[in-house]
Amino acid sequence: MNRKKAYAFVMSAVLTASVCPVNINVFADDELIVSGDYAYTLNDDDTVCLEEYRGSETAVTVPETLDGHNVTSLGKDTYNNTGVTSVSIGDNIVEIGENTFTDCYALTEFKVSEGNKQFKSLDGVLYNQDITVLVNYPTAKDDTEFVIPSTVETIGTSAIYETKLKKITFPELIDLVSQSNGTTKKTSESFVKEFFAAIEQALEDGETVKIRRFGVFKVSKVEARKSVHVGTGEEIEIPEHSKITFTPDKELADAVNAAFADFDTVEIDDNTPSEVIEALEDISADEQLQISAPIAAITEEETIAEEPEAQSEEITEPAMPPEIPAELMAQDEEPEAAVAT
Repeated sequence: MNRKKAYAFVMSAVLTASVCPVNINVFADDELIVSGDYAYTLNDDDTVCLEEYRGSETAVTVPETLDGHNVTSLGKDTYNNTGVTSVSIGDNIVEIGENTFTDCYALTEFKVSEGNKQFKSLDGVLYNQDITVLVNYPTAKDDTEFVIPSTVETIGTSAIYETKLKKITFPELIDLVSQSNGTTKKTSESFVKEFFAAIEQALEDGETVKIRRFGVFKVSKVEARKSVHVGTGEEIEIPEHSKITFTPDKELADAVNAAFADFDTVEIDDNTPSEVIEALEDISADEQLQISAPIAAITEEETIAEEPEAQSEEITEPAMPPEIPAELMAQDEEPEAAVAT
């Protein structure tokens, strides 16, 4: 397993223990409207949500209008698995689906208009406007090192995936460990590096990693399946591969979900009454359920011990080394160190 993938996934799970928006996209194939290079649906306010990009241009600018309707959102798979190299986003886009740019292996940069009130690009990387959410790091961006801004609280689903990065710096995490334990940044960086290296190695060895009061990481096999290339319409086969899954500990899940205890879970399928779907679509963006993807998968019946796990490695407490050399403790003002992946 690629160590960069493992590290990026582990860190995403750590940071997404906080909450982030969930976008609900419900539509049937016959509801898609095709206009030029795009297939789209209409929102309740008669604005456009782009669902699929079917064009051949690689440097794309998200259109402001289609068929006389204002374009305001990108669906969950708009540019997924396409050959786009750059994406320019204007003032009009207010919502972007969570997997919109997944598997864009030629994508090198995002450009966002200064007038956009929801999103921002810094050095070609896409964030929300206040830089608390890392929406997407371009897969084909040439840089090998990346410092995540200290303001970032949430890393979006597949936001850092299959990139060229060899080193990712999480200054806030290192600072937090340093402040919590009264150690130098150098010592804290060493601990963080070794802690996640242990998780990575266990996952590469096919083991399940349990961290008490946090959750379980494990590697699952995904069978080969047939699909359709959204750009060309050609039938393709997605080969068998492995993926990392994370299941939060019940204590963590309960703590995060406590704020949403009054919400009822609604499963949407082909038999869901239209009035229920319409009611969900009428919910404003501010009222939508705010919950991270790993937590959303938890149900009352699902527990960490759901499957027998012959091989597992349990990290009981992420504690600092018991003895810290005095010379390290004296290094109070050292530069922030990078966590190597």
